[in-house]
Amino acid sequence: MVSAHELVSRAAKPRFEIDIFTTINDLKRQAGNIPSADPKSSLSVKVRSPETLGLSLKNLQRLVARNRIAVDLREQRYYVRPGRKKRLERAQKHRQLFKQGFKRLLGVVKDAKRKGY
Repeated sequence: MVSAHELVSRAAKPRFEIDIFTTINDLKRQAGNIPSADPKSSLSVKVRSPETLGLSLKNLQRLVARNRIAVDLREQRYYVRPGRKKRLERAQKHRQLFKQGFKRLLGVVKDAKRKGY
């Protein structure tokens, strides 16, 4: 069991420390250790050799898709009024539920067909 004092002391420890008497190069090096606030702010892929360029591009594409960068860009291209945005979200939710229900119905039909009905 962990005491409350240990929890407070763990939480109070900073993730990084900057000494007052450091040089500019040390500050630049330590700046890389500071975690970024936005997960999309530091998307990068290292290319180790020219042979791995295709693999690196694929990894970058996977990162972009996972972080929904293209979707956010498309959504932020035009301003959408709040009422219209709610209407679009409701329509999207309806389509999603319809698709789930349709898939469930197809599963029932395939199961019945497999059983010989």
